[in-house]
Amino acid sequence: MQNYLKNHKLTGFISLKPENIFWLTNFWGSFGMTLILKNKTILISDGRYSEKAQKLVKSRENLAFQLYDENFTDNFGKNISGVFGIEDTISLTQRKLLKKLFPNIKLKITSQVLENLRRTKTDDEINKIKQAQNKVDEILYNFLIENLRENITEKALAFKLEIALQDSGNYGLSFPAIVAFGENSAIPHHEPSNRKLKSGDNILIDLGTTYQRYCSDMTRNFLFQNSTKNSQNFISNNIRIQDYIQKYNLLLDTQNQTLKQYIPNQSTKKIDKISRDLLGEFAKYYIHSLGHGVGLEIHELPNLSKKSKFKLKLNDIVTCEPGIYFPNKFGIRIEDLLVIKKDNPEILSKTSKKLKIFNQVTKTWENVF
Repeated sequence: MQNYLKNHKLTGFISLKPENIFWLTNFWGSFGMTLILKNKTILISDGRYSEKAQKLVKSRENLAFQLYDENFTDNFGKNISGVFGIEDTISLTQRKLLKKLFPNIKLKITSQVLENLRRTKTDDEINKIKQAQNKVDEILYNFLIENLRENITEKALAFKLEIALQDSGNYGLSFPAIVAFGENSAIPHHEPSNRKLKSGDNILIDLGTTYQRYCSDMTRNFLFQNSTKNSQNFISNNIRIQDYIQKYNLLLDTQNQTLKQYIPNQSTKKIDKISRDLLGEFAKYYIHSLGHGVGLEIHELPNLSKKSKFKLKLNDIVTCEPGIYFPNKFGIRIEDLLVIKKDNPEILSKTSKKLKIFNQVTKTWENVF
């Protein structure tokens, strides 16, 4: 960040984005900002967070705290001058506030400066994201065994899942869980509804937890039956399920082949294209980008899409999530979370991608192929 200030001839940088403030100072609150100068970073917040901020200052080098109160501008703000970079994500109201608090500075809009620095993860950050993902892998199958039943609604299953994921407050949610049955799975970001689970339905679940504010993200797919027939007989009598399995096999092969392209210096635009080419005639049903970075935000740099201009770097944490969606029938998305390593990516999501069917009668899972 100091190099950035020097190279762009800036006196300093002001951040109001909570994730950036946390990354810089370890502070999280409903009001705060950071003032990055050439020799130190100043955390600014009000009296509600004064004690918390003072503890952070004692634990981190080159970090100071400035109380925000009714005398802030006279006692501090007027003494700051020069050209300061600010995030292009701030609101007009926030910009007006900055001009009022710091009347002697000039503001220069910047784009994704701190986000680019946050992109490549440290070992500590990787471990926190692993911990978040491990929680998802640990609970998912047992949760479904206990809760999948005919006529349960998407809303009810999602609600129960979110409670289980948070583990009495030890974890948070990366985002509201997506639970979609049957035709609703053809909507990529479906919001759980009162649609009831029926025998013969496919199920799409997109979920993630946070651990110490770092996110995880994974999508898996399942089949459901409530029948005394064995799974193979049940499937052979259902044309829709046979079609689903055929498409699932294609997408799984596509995802596995695409994962091989997740190596340092590879163009993210190229990887996205490879995944679409592998789908052949079904690429037209692939209606979103291939993936995105994950960290303090569930969607952060780099993105992997048709138009992205990034190249992967060591210790990027990203997703690989191709999907195909057939309106009013079903949709399939297979999403892994991974770390970019020298030769092959380290896959963090350990939950099996083998398509399984859950039989409510026997309370067992069976592999479909």
